[in-house]
Amino acid sequence: MKTNQINSAPENSEEEIDVDGKKIEMNIYEFQMNGEKDWICAKTIIEALKLYKILTSIEIDNFEDDDDIVLIPQTEWHEYHIVDSKGILDDITFEEYMQTAEKTHMIASSTF
Repeated sequence: MKTNQINSAPENSEEEIDVDGKKIEMNIYEFQMNGEKDWICAKTIIEALKLYKILTSIEIDNFEDDDDIVLIPQTEWHEYHIVDSKGILDDITFEEYMQTAEKTHMIASSTF
């Protein structure tokens, strides 16, 4: 079992719709940098990178050769567990979390 810590709760907002009238699929990107990991849900890797820069002030050229950004396959979301280190929220899986995720945001980090 993979255990991670949460840094925010799911946001409630209107469902986003693309031009074809279909729900826009959200992805989870794992940022691996300096031995730490952060998970951001976003529609695209570009959206995820933009948010990562805002939250961390890290530019793309700050990444080292051994750092990485990995798309977590939806089939593996049930293996990742989000643990609220403050004990306010119930522990949930990425799969459960993503049922309500509609906007780009950081969902968990190993740095807390």
